[in-house]
Amino acid sequence: MAGRPPKYKTAKELQNKIDEYFNTDEGKEKPTISGLAYFLGYTSRQALYDMQKGPLSYTIKANILKIESKHEQGLYGNSNAGHIFWLKNRGWKDTQHIEENSISKIEILKASERNSNDSDK
Repeated sequence: MAGRPPKYKTAKELQNKIDEYFNTDEGKEKPTISGLAYFLGYTSRQALYDMQKGPLSYTIKANILKIESKHEQGLYGNSNAGHIFWLKNRGWKDTQHIEENSISKIEILKASERNSNDSDK
């Protein structure tokens, strides 16, 4: 495979550098995938996404998940629109679940009431 040699040869070397990022003010308070990529010396987020397919994939996936977790935690605050937007762009969805069983129970109850009323006649 042609191209540049990898910046980080081992998962330990990569994780040490990522830990440095998470110990910076930005990394502690408001970590981003772009910020992590820049800190690691890459010129795009795509570089991290591409690394998810290689030998260091576990390290990258685990730390992107750490950033995602920060956004999940942000959902508990008053100003969560940015977190919702970020999570939706990562594949999360807003969904509503309407339980149909409760409607069925009402219909069954009404049907059974009709049957009991019919038998009273």
